[in-house]
Amino acid sequence: MFPILKMEIQTEQAHSMIPNLYQQTAGIYDFVISKEVLENDLEFYLSLIKSGQTVIDIGCGTGRVSLELAKIGCHVTGVDLSEKMLEEFRKKIPSQYADRFELLCCNMNELDLAKKFDWIIFPYRTFQALRNDSERVACLESVRKMMHPLSRVVITLFNPNPGLLKIWGTAEMQGFVDFDVPIPNENFSIRRIASLVDHDIEQQTLGMQFIYQKYDKTGVLEELPDALELGYLYPAQCEEIFLRSGFIIEKAYGSYNFEPIVEGVYQEQVFVLKCE
Repeated sequence: MFPILKMEIQTEQAHSMIPNLYQQTAGIYDFVISKEVLENDLEFYLSLIKSGQTVIDIGCGTGRVSLELAKIGCHVTGVDLSEKMLEEFRKKIPSQYADRFELLCCNMNELDLAKKFDWIIFPYRTFQALRNDSERVACLESVRKMMHPLSRVVITLFNPNPGLLKIWGTAEMQGFVDFDVPIPNENFSIRRIASLVDHDIEQQTLGMQFIYQKYDKTGVLEELPDALELGYLYPAQCEEIFLRSGFIIEKAYGSYNFEPIVEGVYQEQVFVLKCE
């Protein structure tokens, strides 16, 4: 489906996953998550998933997608490695929908649930928290065990842009403010500053350390540190991993508006998978 790139697929020797736990920042995550990237993804999921279906939301975070699916009558199992994020999720569950949720704190590459789901989804690039192919394959093998013949999987990643990746890990990205937003109903704003950015080209990983500053007109009120590490894959590499794990790409999109993937353009990669 996709042209093969001249690069090595990552192997077992790649460094193991360091979890992105949002220990300091789970409480402000909903305010600072990228609205531009997520503008259309809820409509995308709601166009695929129907009332009454069962869904496992892997990397559910604070429940942004899961809550919308429960509203239409889906039964949702939310999985996240961050207990802090799940705490925020629990606060948002309406009592009338409480019986539609099960929340689990566990690692996505060690899922062992004796259940089958109609949909297995990895919203907002969750799959990129897996930073080498050993962990990706382990995760996908776990996913296969949770599928029946009509089940489908949705995996999203960003589509790497060589020009943008070239400046990662350079001085140009140090101290970069990537957002600065006022908080609704509060008298302060939050900005995020990239204090360290690392790009391992060989392993295809990005590492970021952030400082979240709460501030008002008097100055900085509080600083919250956080870190994020992601792996990235090109379309051909995604296809290879999926095939190796027993999946076929049923649909591939470059956006949540069902546009095609364009190689080398910074956009989304949105894959709908089925078992071979």
